[in-house]
Amino acid sequence: MDLLPSSRCGAVLEQQLQQFLQERELLKAQVAEVTESLKKAQLERDTYAQQLKTERARWQQQLLKMAGEVRADPSAPTLDGSLDLPGHL
Repeated sequence: MDLLPSSRCGAVLEQQLQQFLQERELLKAQVAEVTESLKKAQLERDTYAQQLKTERARWQQQLLKMAGEVRADPSAPTLDGSLDLPGHL
């Protein structure tokens, strides 16, 4: 019985196992990097969304304030474009 082919096969398997383990570690590192990038992107998205909400609320408040000023001004034109002045026909 010749043990050479079986030990050669074992060496090839050992080499393949080592290569597999190295590739697995590389993949784990890449997954960790992508996961970290995803978390960072989500944080940036959430921050940007909050900024948009704040800006939208500010603009809505400004529009409401301006609308209130227009309603309070008797010389301001009405929606139909006419002036709503007393004694004005």
